[in-house]
Amino acid sequence: MTAQIEITEKNLPNPLDRVEEILDQNHWVYSRMGEDKLALNLSGKSSEYEILFLWDRDFNALQFLCQYNLSISAINKEALPKVLSDINTSLWMGHFELEHLTNSPIFRYTSLLQNSKGQAVIDLLERLIDIGLKQCERYQHVFYILSSNMMIDPQMLSLAMMDVAGES
Repeated sequence: MTAQIEITEKNLPNPLDRVEEILDQNHWVYSRMGEDKLALNLSGKSSEYEILFLWDRDFNALQFLCQYNLSISAINKEALPKVLSDINTSLWMGHFELEHLTNSPIFRYTSLLQNSKGQAVIDLLERLIDIGLKQCERYQHVFYILSSNMMIDPQMLSLAMMDVAGES
C-alpha cells in the first residue's frame, strides 16, 4: 500500500515574513537570502550563534538551525557521538548534530506549519526561537569543553551536562 501525501494549500503565506517581524521587534539584524532562507548572528549569554531559518513550501515546514561559533577539537571528537546521544535523548524537540565542514555543533528543529495563520503562526515561531536558543544556551558549556585542545575527563563532561538550578 502506497500512501500519497498531497498538500493542497499552495498559496500559504511565507512564514519567513513573520520571522522578520519577530526579529525586527527584537532589533536583531538579519539577512534575507531569498524566499526560503533567512540568517542572523546572535549573542547568547555565553556564546555567539549563527541562526538560519529554512522554509520548504512543498511540506509547509520551517526549519530552525542554531550553530555555535566554535569547533570541536580533534582530540575530543571521539567523545562527541556519546555526548550527542546523551543530549538528544533528553530533548523533547529538535536535536543536536555536528556540522561536518566546520566541526561546529548545531541545533536543528523542523516545525510543520499546517493550519498556522495570523497570530497563531507568530506565537509558534516565537516559541520555536525561544526553545532553540534555550537548548543552545543549556548545552553551550558542554560544547565549549569539547572545543578545548586538552583531553577531557568524562566526569567533567557529565558534570557539564547536568541540569542546574539558578545562576551564579
